[in-house]
Amino acid sequence: MDTNMIILIDIGNTNTNWGIAKSIDDIRVSHSSKTTKSKTVIKKQFEKMAAVGIPEGIVIGSVVPDVCESVKEIAKTFCNEQNIFVPYYEEFSELMELKIKPDIIKPGADRLANAFALKTLYSLPACAIDVGTAITLEVVDKSGKFLGGAIAPGEELQLKSLQEYTSQLGAIKKLPKSVPGIGNTTANAMAVGIKRGVPWAVIGMLSGVEEYLGQPLESIVVTGGNAIPMCMFLEKIYQNVESDELLTLRGLASAWYVK
Repeated sequence: MDTNMIILIDIGNTNTNWGIAKSIDDIRVSHSSKTTKSKTVIKKQFEKMAAVGIPEGIVIGSVVPDVCESVKEIAKTFCNEQNIFVPYYEEFSELMELKIKPDIIKPGADRLANAFALKTLYSLPACAIDVGTAITLEVVDKSGKFLGGAIAPGEELQLKSLQEYTSQLGAIKKLPKSVPGIGNTTANAMAVGIKRGVPWAVIGMLSGVEEYLGQPLESIVVTGGNAIPMCMFLEKIYQNVESDELLTLRGLASAWYVK
């Protein structure tokens, strides 16, 4: 049974990604589960990981505080507490220079992990685009500073907003899979506005980033549950785009091995 490994846990609003790292260059996804604070469910997820090996450490990145507490409690039964690492703003600020400010809400651990992965592993300046419940952009300049970025609602949130805050659009329960150039029904019109609008909004954000930096981005890295279609769209305009489903886990692993 493998003992030379660490467990990586990326707790998102909707899904939790579980991974294994044996080094900063050897990282893989184990599985994904629905985000929950049920300790019974969380324990089962840990048991899946324990079937692979006994971890020397566990790294947890979370944007859901109450779930993180449940995960930490179960983690203590699988690993020595001193080897459980939960990096937040303060921990990442020791690993890289952060220009993003912790005002009302500190930057999420996922955004910080993405930025640190860019700094550690990609040509700079670079931008990460995390396409999930929310769409986030993280920008790291050529000197390795995390400057900040952008946060916008993803497709599901946009659809939910139209359903809940208009008097009639709630009748449209889901969007059609194929998206026409022009919507000739209400559902098609919503699909055009959301499914075409989101990637074009990202392009607008990227344009603003390059204008701010005063130079082109060397790396544009797309991650998250809807990364592939976003990446395919951006590749029509940018040459330096790639999809990396492990980006957040890479950032968590890098934080462990560099700390």
